[in-house]
Amino acid sequence: MKNKKRFIAGMITLTMVSAMAPLNAFATENTKTIDANTSSNSTDVKYSVDPSYTVVIPASITLSDTAATSTSISVDETAKPFKLAKGQKLSVNIADVEINDFKVKCGTVEVPYTVTAGTSTTALEKGSTAAAFTNDDKTAKTLTFSKIDSTLATVAGEYTGTLTFGISVEEPEPPYKYISGQSVFYSQIAVGDTFEAGVKIRQDSGQMWSYEVYVDGAYIGEYLDDWADVCPAYTTTGSVKVSKIEEGYMLYLESYTPTT
Repeated sequence: MKNKKRFIAGMITLTMVSAMAPLNAFATENTKTIDANTSSNSTDVKYSVDPSYTVVIPASITLSDTAATSTSISVDETAKPFKLAKGQKLSVNIADVEINDFKVKCGTVEVPYTVTAGTSTTALEKGSTAAAFTNDDKTAKTLTFSKIDSTLATVAGEYTGTLTFGISVEEPEPPYKYISGQSVFYSQIAVGDTFEAGVKIRQDSGQMWSYEVYVDGAYIGEYLDDWADVCPAYTTTGSVKVSKIEEGYMLYLESYTPTT
């Protein structure tokens, strides 16, 4: 592991109260009483666990002009187990800093390279996610550095560069874009939007065209009631996802159940 670097954060800690604290003060602040006027009382029982994680990135990598070069980003649980709050995700990103120009240099000569993540063929950019881990997915993630174009290396010597990573803990995505009781104007709707049952769809102010709604291929109805219409598809059919929007105010929906 001598050719690896680690990010370490969020270990569980224990805070000790000074032994000099007055006993009666502790008793007053952290106790409850049961007396002649109260037949019972309760004790709150708590236990807190802070997030903890160690991410391992390559300390260096040697590029080639004959083939792409692969490496990995992984989780190390040797010192502490990987723990995030339920639904959270730990993202390892290409830091959005000037030094991340995806070039190796020898003096004034610069040779570019690209980096891809996993099976994707799309080159990573500043701010892109290079790897992601959750409590349920701690498998190592592959990074692939492209083959160097040797014709651009016009001078002999060692070409060097730096790629800086950052990490962030991301909260889980909400299961629906629009939840029950919310209102959305027709003009705001986009393909891929998800609606919980009970969402209200409204005509835009001044709009005098009706819109047709289809759910799972079936025609549901035509609606025109400026500022007030509630599409029954969201209350009788259940949760839906927008699959297509056609000119002429035709809205196609499909049944949708969010993943948990």
